[in-house]
Amino acid sequence: MTTPLAWFGLPEEADERALKRAYAKRLKDTRPDIDPEGFQQLRERYEAALACCRQEVQRTATATDGVQTSPPTLADEDLSLPPAAATGPAWHVVQFDDARAEALQKPAPFDAEGFASACIDLAMKADAANLSRWLREQPELWSLSVQQEAGQAVIRMLFRDQPPVNADGFDAMLQFFGLDHALSGLDPFKLQQLRKSLDECHALITRFEPAVAAWNTDPAALNAETVFRWFCAFARNHAFEPAAAALHAQPSLRTWRAREPLARELLELVVRERPPLPAGSALALFHYFRLPELAASQGVSLQDLPGQLEIRWLMLAENEPRLAVRVRDAKKPFGEVKKAERYLRWVRRPFHGWWIVLASLVPGLPTALGLFLWRLSEGNPARLPLTIDPKLVRFCIAAASRHLVSGPRVLIGAIRCAILLLLGGVLDALWFVVLQEPYGEPGSASLLIAAVAITATWAAYLAFLALLFWQRQPEEPMRPRPWLRLLFVPAFCGFGLFIGWAGGNHVVTTCLLLSAASLAYGRFRARNPLPPKQERSRWSSVPDAVFLIALWIALHWGPLMALPALAAWAADLWCQRGRLRLRPLARATFTSSGHS
Repeated sequence: MTTPLAWFGLPEEADERALKRAYAKRLKDTRPDIDPEGFQQLRERYEAALACCRQEVQRTATATDGVQTSPPTLADEDLSLPPAAATGPAWHVVQFDDARAEALQKPAPFDAEGFASACIDLAMKADAANLSRWLREQPELWSLSVQQEAGQAVIRMLFRDQPPVNADGFDAMLQFFGLDHALSGLDPFKLQQLRKSLDECHALITRFEPAVAAWNTDPAALNAETVFRWFCAFARNHAFEPAAAALHAQPSLRTWRAREPLARELLELVVRERPPLPAGSALALFHYFRLPELAASQGVSLQDLPGQLEIRWLMLAENEPRLAVRVRDAKKPFGEVKKAERYLRWVRRPFHGWWIVLASLVPGLPTALGLFLWRLSEGNPARLPLTIDPKLVRFCIAAASRHLVSGPRVLIGAIRCAILLLLGGVLDALWFVVLQEPYGEPGSASLLIAAVAITATWAAYLAFLALLFWQRQPEEPMRPRPWLRLLFVPAFCGFGLFIGWAGGNHVVTTCLLLSAASLAYGRFRARNPLPPKQERSRWSSVPDAVFLIALWIALHWGPLMALPALAAWAADLWCQRGRLRLRPLARATFTSSGHS
């Protein structure tokens, strides 16, 4: 039977040094990445031969332990030596107990975390070829079990720390550790996401080459406030990509163990101070320190916080061009900086009654301010800072709504009409005083009467809009008093016909019936919209054409206007016949054995 040492071509008395030289020669022909089974067999033979060498050393030491030596006599002493030399033997025997022999046989434990840290540090600096060569030259990885342990430690550190590693280096590590196939047990989708994220970070650092901050010289004195102040100052004057690159390039923050103690205090600083930051830079800071997960564990949501910080950043004086682009009209290719600056001054003023009066005097200003705030907040007014009065925000947005007869719209119109009436009365009084013309005579001007007519027209238009929005509501979900909305158009037509029959005023009759026809047609078209252009047929526009023709014919005699109004109302009832409800559905009642 061949002994383990003879398999390597060594005699039985060979030591560990000779065994390691023979193992290294065999290892050149049996590589772990080319012949895993042969390498595993070679490793087993090497461990068995190494155990034989150590047993031989222990056996020799045990045999030597029993030898007794007599102390030297005075005659045998060398008188030329000093007396102190005769107090002890000239040599001693080394004692090998069981614990030391076991320590010699047991290899040193493998530091997986330290190896993973060194491997990732090299992957961030070297290319894929040098990284693969370095991995092949590590003797600790010649064992398959150690190699598997090291691969798992590297993957854990990559997921945990998110270091900037390029895609080639990432692929080289996965290939060396055998983690690039489906049998590795790792999720391929998560691996692909990790590869993309790390490669993007590495590309950002390579592209911008950010400088290392001064606080990296003393990592022991690093604190959250230092990092917070540095990043806010840097991100305020730079775009998202340079800020993210600068954050990932700081050596003191490269590992999660260094960032984790700072995360909690950093979250408190961000939530309390709400610094002006671009949304992209804020998201980069949040994800790098994992602030959303930390906030969720404390019952806090950071979903809208990046948007709030960006609004504060846009409201800074140096960012007025960006603000103008943010709030510009979609029909215009560029923003108006002066107009955006003026609107920002308006919304920062205190909100009180005089503000409403002054804003009402400028034509279109309340509507423009509402659109400005809506676009600035991207449709979420809760993101706006508290430096803008929430009452002012609600007032302006309600005033800008074209599909609702809101209180702010009515108030602004009433203020304008009141000012118009006051101005008409004052001018009429001055006209009478200066020209001495009696008020109301034929040929005399009256601005007050014109103001009253304008006010009445505005009130009628506002009432018509309110009725139109009411009629255009869908049948589902069911609203209160559905029968009133259903019978309103016929009742309105009947009222117009009654006014024409009783008073004989065809102008009033025509106006009332024209309003009824407009309500009926608006109800029909809003609840039964036309299909898309590519799906329309030649008959899709027939109802519209018939209604317009009937309306044109009816204009020659007012009472005929009721026919197209009732026709549009009846067509809507026919199209909505499956959804009509005149009373709420009866709720199901459940009875138990103990209740009636």
